[in-house]
Amino acid sequence: MSGPDAVRLAAWCGAEWLQLDFGGPGRAPRLDEPGRLEAVQAASSEHGVGLAGLAVNALNDIGLHAARNSAAGVLARRTVEDALATATALSMPLMFLPSFRLSEIRDEGALSRSAELLGWACRLAEGSGVAIASENVLAPRQVQRLLELANHPGLWLVLDTYNPVRAGIDLQAWMEALSGRIHRQIHVKDGLAGAPAALGRGDGDVAATLERLSHSDGRLHVLENDYRGRGGWDRLRDDLAWLRALRLPSLELNEAQG
Repeated sequence: MSGPDAVRLAAWCGAEWLQLDFGGPGRAPRLDEPGRLEAVQAASSEHGVGLAGLAVNALNDIGLHAARNSAAGVLARRTVEDALATATALSMPLMFLPSFRLSEIRDEGALSRSAELLGWACRLAEGSGVAIASENVLAPRQVQRLLELANHPGLWLVLDTYNPVRAGIDLQAWMEALSGRIHRQIHVKDGLAGAPAALGRGDGDVAATLERLSHSDGRLHVLENDYRGRGGWDRLRDDLAWLRALRLPSLELNEAQG
């Protein structure tokens, strides 16, 4: 589900917040299509579900680190501009740019070009109320290099509780090295040998990760497991119940900005 339907689904599940995808070719319709943004706003108000953040997953199909003057590079920046306008219009506190598939950072050149675009996006977002973040599976030293090259104090990192584990990264060391740049919105999912698993039933040690993070400011915990297929609705509600049972400190609705 996407757009206003996703908002209604979140309300049905009892979720208080929702991250949305901007959409694009081969994905959901873009949120800035005529009437769609207004429909999302109306559903959010009607059902009391906050709009926490915007993912620009279309970048995974374009290439975030495409050469700036190439057709892909121009499209990537235009997509970021359009997505930021949407996030601003929806008063979302976060927009994150993923680095997977065609945007995966595999060498120094890709890292440098990714940092350039991320720094540019942060400058573009100044004064909008929207924070910019990167989501990637780089090792701590590479992430530190990315932050250094982006050269903007407003660039954050979205932590996923399982993606680094699947990539063979020591998640505890990652969190210790980068604690000051981890955004308050955390993606929560689990897995078993790389495949999706119910929270707490995989090899991601998710509860321990979240408990370590709870020593800092409150967090927004965003479910990102795969709920497609048989029994998806039940699995979604089970994961919500598991997460709530941890009784982790979380953000109040009026604290999500910043």
